[in-house]
Amino acid sequence: SLQTLFRNIGIAITELKNLQNLHGKVCIGGLGKVENAVDAREANLSQKRFSELELDWGDEFNVFRMGTLEKEVLNELMPHNGTLEKLRIMSYRGIEFPNWVGDPSFVCLTQLTLRGCKNSTYLPTLGHLQSLEKLCIESMNGLQRLDSEFLRPINSHGIGFPSLQVLEFRDMQSWEIWSTNGGDKDVSFPCLCEISIINCPK
Repeated sequence: SLQTLFRNIGIAITELKNLQNLHGKVCIGGLGKVENAVDAREANLSQKRFSELELDWGDEFNVFRMGTLEKEVLNELMPHNGTLEKLRIMSYRGIEFPNWVGDPSFVCLTQLTLRGCKNSTYLPTLGHLQSLEKLCIESMNGLQRLDSEFLRPINSHGIGFPSLQVLEFRDMQSWEIWSTNGGDKDVSFPCLCEISIINCPK
C-alpha cells in the first residue's frame, strides 16, 4: 500500500517495477546516472497511478552523455496520464522534450514545473493542457525565444492554456523574445491572474 516514495541514488530505478501498488507522491532522483533507456522502461511508471511525480537528473552530470539518451530516458518515464496532478522535471539535460510532456491526454494535470533544464532550447507545446492552473519555468539557460508553438491550442478553434491562473518565469539568462506571431491575445490565457518574470535580464 506504499503511496509516497523518495528514491535516492542507492536504489536502482529498475526496482520500482516490483512496487505494483505505488501511487500518491513519488520523487525519483539521480536520473543523470541512468545508463540506458531500458532501465527507465523497466520502472513501468505508466502503469502506476501517481498524483504527484518529480523527476530529477541531479547536479552531477557526465558531459560525455548524449542528449538523445536523456530524451529516451525521460520518454520511458512517462507517467499514467489519467491520475497525475502535479509534475516537476528538474535538471533535465536533454535538448528536446519527448512528446508526452504537454500531451493533452494528461487531463488531471494542474501544476507543472520545468526547472534547471539548461540544454533545452525550446519549450514543449503546453497550451494543450486543459486543466493546467500553475506553470513554472526556471533556469532554462538555453532558451532564447518563446513562440506560438508554446501556447498553441489543440485546434484553430481552441484556447491555449484555458485554465492557467499562475505563470512564472525565473532565472532565464538567455531569453530575449516572446512572440505570438501576431495572434489574437484573447485566444490564450483567459483565466490568467498572476504572471511573474524574475531575473530574466534580456
